[in-house]
Amino acid sequence: MSNLLTCQALSKAFGAERLFENINLVIHQGDRIGLIGPNGSGKSTLLKIVCEKLEPDSGKIIKRKNVSTAYLSQSDVFDEDASVEENLDAALERFDLESAERYNRVQALLSRAEFPDSTVAVKLLSGGWRKRLSICRSMVTQPTVLVLDEPTNHLDIEGVIWLEKILSGVLPGSPDAFLIVSHDRRFLENVANRIVEISAAYPDGSFQVDGNYSRFVQERLEFLQNQERLEDRLANKMRRETEWLSRGPKARATKAQYRIDEAGKLQAQLSEV
Repeated sequence: MSNLLTCQALSKAFGAERLFENINLVIHQGDRIGLIGPNGSGKSTLLKIVCEKLEPDSGKIIKRKNVSTAYLSQSDVFDEDASVEENLDAALERFDLESAERYNRVQALLSRAEFPDSTVAVKLLSGGWRKRLSICRSMVTQPTVLVLDEPTNHLDIEGVIWLEKILSGVLPGSPDAFLIVSHDRRFLENVANRIVEISAAYPDGSFQVDGNYSRFVQERLEFLQNQERLEDRLANKMRRETEWLSRGPKARATKAQYRIDEAGKLQAQLSEV
């Protein structure tokens, strides 16, 4: 499995608020990664760093040669008076493409998006069709990795099903990998083949599982149960060592110095669990 992009020890804070620290993530060819986490954990910020729209405080992004990214934000900005087709074509203006290639790309995406009328002005579109246009615009540049922030927002059931087909299908010009932030767990269940949760609650800053959302929930439960058992064992041992340390010097005289050292180590381990 080919590595496309690597996030290496990424950290980010805004003022005194630390969002995440030392996040490591490798995006492989064929990945459809669902990125989840508590509110305020920095999910959208991480997406922007991956797309190099924002600098991390520390760490770096490593991309394989010729790997490109595209970013679908939660908000959209269009030329409201221009048509659907014209807005898609405008997204290709900065690329050195023949007019025939531009036309073919736009028409192929319009067909896949099932727009009833591509000549209609964007200002007349509903929220759901605007979202479809946003998704098509992010794909028309044919990025290697497509990064999507809450792509199901404003989509009706038919729109979500359409998006699931887009993400799961392998068609010419489709991205090699997807990184998706979504609160829609059913959507993640249907499209993701890997789930990554970022949270300061995890020792490494994130918890990553290959598989769909159901598989992630099961493995996370097992992980947290194991962590709880480990914490209980360490706490019990720490209590015994603390009781011994609280005895008088005479009671401790026959004990080895290493027990004092071990108590310090236990305190450090407990703080990391």
